[in-house]
Amino acid sequence: MRKDDIKNKLIQWSNLITSRYPGLVVRFEYNESRKVFLVSLYPNDIKEDDIEKFSMDVMSFEDELSDLYNWDAPLFCDNEELFRLSQEAQTIVSFTETVAEREWDIEFDNLFVESYSYNLAA
Repeated sequence: MRKDDIKNKLIQWSNLITSRYPGLVVRFEYNESRKVFLVSLYPNDIKEDDIEKFSMDVMSFEDELSDLYNWDAPLFCDNEELFRLSQEAQTIVSFTETVAEREWDIEFDNLFVESYSYNLAA
């Protein structure tokens, strides 16, 4: 079925693109009323140096899907600017390991309180 093929391509591509661009979030779902997949990208955390390459990668994938599926090709947007996705939309995120720039330094001042005041109502 075409719908399943498109979904599988979206999953594969989402896993690939989120691994290339850490911090990117991809959300998508099939919209019954429009009879098409809606895809929203959240590139807010992509490094500025990578934005142009990211845009080219996304446009290339959109063109590929458009060539393959014509009117059934998914609709893309950033940050749900053109449509809203439901809470059930599939979400794909890639996390990267981060290293702390400095060690934690925790200080505890005045850990003990000398007296408490309680007001108990019966």
